[in-house]
Amino acid sequence: MFEHLRGREAQDALDVGCGEGTLVRELSYRCNTVTGLDEDSASLARARQWCSDRPNVRFVESDFLEADLGGVTYGLVTCTATLHHMPLERALLRLRRLLAPEGILIILGLARSSHPVDFAADAVGRMLSVWHRRNKAAYSHRAPQTRPRETYSQIRRATEHLLPGRAFRRLLLFRYAVVYRNPDACSAPLVIR
Repeated sequence: MFEHLRGREAQDALDVGCGEGTLVRELSYRCNTVTGLDEDSASLARARQWCSDRPNVRFVESDFLEADLGGVTYGLVTCTATLHHMPLERALLRLRRLLAPEGILIILGLARSSHPVDFAADAVGRMLSVWHRRNKAAYSHRAPQTRPRETYSQIRRATEHLLPGRAFRRLLLFRYAVVYRNPDACSAPLVIR
């Protein structure tokens, strides 16, 4: 994710659906200010504690679609495992509107499999998931969870339509990534590694 931030460390960031603040804390070392937004008060309490030593971090407890962010726009907006909790098109439009000129939106999301290619990627993802559980320290969060409604194809189409020029990549471990640069940015193509 951070390869898209090179040379952009002095920006302000918003992490939508920040949960317990793991990404907020990481971004606080790279950005001027970081706002973490989540509607789950228990997760935000843990995030505030986790980031209490980071003076450039603030948290907002609100539903993303209703949050009053004071008309601020951000050089970086992130949305990790959160988009599937919201109405897709409305959320994508709000995410796009929050971007400053030359701002970058990074979405790491979950979708529902519906195509043979998806099911093949899921099979590999299951094997990797088992390997991760056996060989890596487990990360456990207590944030609310829900199954994704939209398929990967629906996510592809919606992001292509609402975020023109975005880069989309299907990932293993049941995820996808979208990177979008505000149209006012330079014309360099976006690539997800």
